[in-house]
Amino acid sequence: HFEGFAGVKAVYEELLYCKSRHWDSITPTKSFLGQYGEDFHKYVNVKKSERGITTRALWESVKVNKPRSTYAKQKRREVRQLPSNMEGKFLSKIIIADNKVALVMSASDPGAILITSQELHSAFMALFETLWSVSKPVAVDRV
Repeated sequence: HFEGFAGVKAVYEELLYCKSRHWDSITPTKSFLGQYGEDFHKYVNVKKSERGITTRALWESVKVNKPRSTYAKQKRREVRQLPSNMEGKFLSKIIIADNKVALVMSASDPGAILITSQELHSAFMALFETLWSVSKPVAVDRV
């Protein structure tokens, strides 16, 4: 368990250097990077671009109409909108990469958990793929 903003940064640093250069993520309505400040948000997106990290992201509907970021404009992110019955079910951000699963809490209680386990990675990927298959694609100009 990583506590505070320093812990969140440490987990993101680990993920930014994933071998696969790919993240699958589930993001709640509140933009977690935005909660931790614009500088951190930009830093993560710049590093993702520099490292060529691609992302498949599941978003709640409220998040879909946000302005596009430079990262999204580079077409490195594919986004789908979670079904309406999933609204509000995810209060922490989940990022799946390599054999890791990261759970990032909101800035109101900053911290993160990073799990390195192929078993748990496989279980979270099964959940992600199921949600991905029933989620609605979002046009690139909307992410």
